[in-house]
Amino acid sequence: LCHPRYLFRRKMKKFKRRLSLTLRGSQTIDESLSELAEQMTIEENSSKD
Repeated sequence: LCHPRYLFRRKMKKFKRRLSLTLRGSQTIDESLSELAEQMTIEENSSKD
């Protein structure tokens, strides 16, 4: 039978991996959103001319 501590450690490893993947995903979303906002402002400025 497995020790509860061992099972807990395995759960934490999975959880940390999932958390890091989620954080990495949200970071790229934020970056792409800021890039999109920059492009939109550039397009607005060029259309004013």
